[in-house]
Amino acid sequence: MSGLDQMIQRIAEGAQAQVSEIAANAKAEADRILSEAAAEREAKSAEIAERSARETASYRERVAASLEQQRRTALLGAKQAVIASMLEKSYDTLLAMPAGKDFSFLKQVLAHYALPQAGEICFSKQDLDRMPAGYVEELQAIAAEKGGSLTLSR
Repeated sequence: MSGLDQMIQRIAEGAQAQVSEIAANAKAEADRILSEAAAEREAKSAEIAERSARETASYRERVAASLEQQRRTALLGAKQAVIASMLEKSYDTLLAMPAGKDFSFLKQVLAHYALPQAGEICFSKQDLDRMPAGYVEELQAIAAEKGGSLTLSR
């Protein structure tokens, strides 16, 4: 082999060594980048899973609250219907009472349900015209016994 061939061979070997070193460095850099990307992917995945779990829990709470509200609304509607029916029946019963008996019934109701506070009672003009003498004073006495007071609204 001539000197020139040896030089070319040494240059080629040096170049090959540099290529191998550059390739090894590039592979190491690629492995590092892939490792960092995998770690970042895992962190993002965990963050997304945690956020998803929080949002799911929040959604479940809102759905449960909404269902509870619907249940309470339905229950309230049923209670209101029962109360309205009872009031209507009570009103019909009062209208059907013979004259004079309705006033004694009202005294019984007042004696049972009067609260220890100030109140006002209202009567129609027709009831005021047929009210027994001293009736308002009797109602006021009943309210006073319960610790309250009662005035007649005109």
